[in-house]
Amino acid sequence: MSSSNIAKGAIVLLLAVMVSAILYFENSIHRDLNESFYQRLEQVHSAQNNIYLGEIDDNRRFLYFLLDTPPIQGIARAEKNDGIDPQENTPLDVWRARLSTIFRSMLYSYDGV
Repeated sequence: MSSSNIAKGAIVLLLAVMVSAILYFENSIHRDLNESFYQRLEQVHSAQNNIYLGEIDDNRRFLYFLLDTPPIQGIARAEKNDGIDPQENTPLDVWRARLSTIFRSMLYSYDGV
């Protein structure tokens, strides 16, 4: 075998090793970037999920607050009894006006309502 063929073989082998190393490191970098991206995506998802759950909880508390107010209960009773609440002897329009006052107060007092 001539020294020229040995040199060509060595160059081909060296190029093969270099290409393999480049492909390996490129694949490693790609895998690390993907992992980093997915971790960040999970963090963002978790943060957004916590925000949404907090908003749902706030809205649930508002709903339960409103359900417990006398106007809601009085309106329900008045609608069942031809517009007059038999327990308080109060007309439906009065209950609606009281509920409207509560809504106005909530709009001025709470952000996001």
